[in-house]
Amino acid sequence: MKRWMITLALLASYPLIAAGSCATTREARIRTVEVKVPVVTPCPDKRDAPPAFPDTDAAVAAAVAAKDLPGLVKMLLAGRTLHYRRHAEDDAQVAACAAPPLHAPA
Repeated sequence: MKRWMITLALLASYPLIAAGSCATTREARIRTVEVKVPVVTPCPDKRDAPPAFPDTDAAVAAAVAAKDLPGLVKMLLAGRTLHYRRHAEDDAQVAACAAPPLHAPA
């Protein structure tokens, strides 16, 4: 009995759905819209080549294994200045790339 009622309800609603789908008479209009999107331009890397840092993992492990504390401290201090110099170059590169361009593209 339930199946028969569902079938009857679907058949009765079909003309209403079909008539409603044809109610629009407007034609589709094609239009062009200009959307301005910022374009990302790559920033050239103007940094020097990375230096040969003396405090590599292998060098530190070798100094620790040899129990050479004065040599380890000298190596870490020498590497520290090179790391700070490289970080300063990185910060300057990021600041240069983050600055607005000299002239805006048309």
